[in-house]
Amino acid sequence: MRYKKPILVGVALALFAGPASWIAANAQSDPFDGQVASESAAAVHNRLRDHGQTSTSKTSDTGNKAAATASSSKSKTDKPADKKAASKKATTPATPPVAPKPKPAPAPAPPAVPTPVPTPTGVHDNIISTIFWVGEAADASNANITNTVSAWDEAWQTHYGGVDDPNNRNGYYPAAFVPHENPFYFALPYSDFDNDGNRRASAGSCPNAAALANQPYSWCKNAWIKITHGGKTTYAQWQDTGPLEEDDTAYVFGSARPRNTWGAKAGIDVSPAVKTYLGLQDVDTVSWSFVSASSVPAGPWRDIVTTSLGT
Repeated sequence: MRYKKPILVGVALALFAGPASWIAANAQSDPFDGQVASESAAAVHNRLRDHGQTSTSKTSDTGNKAAATASSSKSKTDKPADKKAASKKATTPATPPVAPKPKPAPAPAPPAVPTPVPTPTGVHDNIISTIFWVGEAADASNANITNTVSAWDEAWQTHYGGVDDPNNRNGYYPAAFVPHENPFYFALPYSDFDNDGNRRASAGSCPNAAALANQPYSWCKNAWIKITHGGKTTYAQWQDTGPLEEDDTAYVFGSARPRNTWGAKAGIDVSPAVKTYLGLQDVDTVSWSFVSASSVPAGPWRDIVTTSLGT
């Protein structure tokens, strides 16, 4: 059994010098021993190689397990934080939106109620008067303004009953018919409506403003005035605007002189019945003032009283 010693020596050399050196040394001393030693060294070498791979595999496995453990540990460490954050998000109530404070609704506009204005009582003296009539055709003598309609009645001639012909009379009436409305009428240069049909701010000065405040009709129509000339007095109702002007507030409701500068510069138009009763010329002068309906005395001006409000 001579090969035992070389084997032990070879093993020791393999551990310190490596398998290659050991194989080379023993191959030179004894062919038999070298063969055995070579085989044994190869076996040892294989075992050492396998051991190295196993160690490496174990080391790799150990490293992987450590990495996995660390990753698992990190994952476990992160999860509670994530759950805590999620729980915080879930349990923290969202701040409700603050609704804007509603703006207070604007106060409703008060209804259009005329400002009470005392009925004018001043006397307008020495006012130039001219004659006009229901159904008068438009021509140069009246600035081409027809009187088949009035400022407040689009069917004035129809409502009156026909043309109030100044040349064909039967007393205070036209010769052809008995009028349906008062033949004692007049026109002043003011209307409580503007050209767009809106009530003027000055309309509260109309004598009938308080009585007709809730009506869409004129607050001037049918108002009464007293007219004097040459010692005679008559009464008449307001049925139209003119001469020419229709917003001469300072004159009609004040103390100013008429603003009209056209033609005879008249400040009032009167009907044929007024002309006949006072004995007026086609162009003349009168004095006039507003009066209440209750103060109008009996007379031919009371035989037929106009009450229609117009159109």
